This record gives sequence, structure tokens and C-alpha cells, in this order.
Amino acid sequence: MASLQTYGGQALLLVGALITFAGVVSLGRWLTPFPQPLPKSQLRTGGAYALVRHPLYSGILFMAFGWSLYSNSLVGLAFDVMLMVFFDRKAAREEIWLTEKFPGYVAYRGRVKKLVPWIY
Repeated sequence: MASLQTYGGQALLLVGALITFAGVVSLGRWLTPFPQPLPKSQLRTGGAYALVRHPLYSGILFMAFGWSLYSNSLVGLAFDVMLMVFFDRKAAREEIWLTEKFPGYVAYRGRVKKLVPWIY
């Protein structure tokens, strides 16, 4: 019989996969493995980007925490916390570039949370 922990982990895995997929679709041809925006890129504030400012990072984090919860792994949770700190710092640097490139980024940043919808 599955436990609440198992269902919670599965739910986080699913939510993370959906957020990641929606982020990839929202970026479209502007998707790049590098955090600095491409020269001709456009600011995305719709789709997954209306939910969080960094949906690819968020999705990966949700999936990581979901897997650790599902597999009952304290080591995994410790890794997830380190991963969250890494993505938070990476996003902070990326946001400097985004603010320089897009005049509307500051207002967008004031409306939408960074990594966890409605929370952080």
C-alpha cells in the first residue's frame, strides 16, 4: 500500500516535469544551455514564465525533491538543498543580465516569484 510520502513524491515529480516541459515550450527557439540571454532573445513572461521566473530550474528542483521524497532518501534531500542553493545563485546572476537587457524585467520580477510559485 502506497503512503502519503509516496504519493507526495510522485506528485512533485509530475509537477516538476510539467513545469520543465512548459518552460521549454515557452522559450521555444530562444532555449539555450547558457544563462546569459541570446542577443536577439525576447523577454518571456507568459506560459510557465507567468508562474515562476525560472521554470527550468524550478522543474528540476521539484523533480529532485519529489524523487528524494518518493525514495525516502535523506542524502537525496541534502543534495536537493545544495541544488536549490546552486540554482538560486545561478538565477541571481542571470537576473542581472536580464535586467540589463530588458527594461521590463524589474516590473516582471516584482510580480512573479523566482523558483517556487507564490512562495519564493
